Amino acid sequence: MHADKLSGYVLKSAFIYNFVAFTKWPDGSPNITICVKGDQVYSRLLNSILAKKPPQDRKILVVNASTISDLVSCAVLVLSRSGLHAQQMNDIDTTSMLIVSDESTEVDLAMITLVEKNDRISFFINKDNLERSDIKVSSKLLRLSQGYR
Repeated sequence: MHADKLSGYVLKSAFIYNFVAFTKWPDGSPNITICVKGDQVYSRLLNSILAKKPPQDRKILVVNASTISDLVSCAVLVLSRSGLHAQQMNDIDTTSMLIVSDESTEVDLAMITLVEKNDRISFFINKDNLERSDIKVSSKLLRLSQGYR
């Protein structure tokens, strides 16, 4: 993988790690499962971040999701070239799942979409998708976003 491409993944993984810190789930559980559907580079990078900087108040597990049924226990779902469509998610309760995408093609599913433009990483929050969930994100995260879609 090209170094520039890898650095983009590293930065996006750091964003995802920090999204967890700014999110509250309705069950209040300190245990968070991050599922990666699609590009597995995120799994390796997130595990590397967790090894270097484990959160003090939460236990975070990163798993690769290969099937739809693997998504049932996810608190965070990272979509990257997953080929997943909204219709496939109909049988899964996503109201307590923070869905993050790094592709505009999966924006219909995502609450947060990571965007790379002019060698910068930013993110947009899909207000409608977020409001349909039971998840609460910090006002700090809302202020840092590049806007609502």
